[in-house]
Amino acid sequence: MEKRNEILEACVIVMKESDTMKYWPFLCQQSKNYSDPESLLSEALSLNKALSGIISSTLKNAKS
Repeated sequence: MEKRNEILEACVIVMKESDTMKYWPFLCQQSKNYSDPESLLSEALSLNKALSGIISSTLKNAKS
């Protein structure tokens, strides 16, 4: 059970970091000096999807 708790804590941290990763491109969109924030936002969303999938499978495996 302790290992599962550690995994859950790590997943929470990863998701918080993922949310932060999406925030920075949003700030770039508000700047007139940044040339292409859309590509950063697209990459951040793709990474967020991948991390969500990894977390989902990790949690499923931790149940075993």
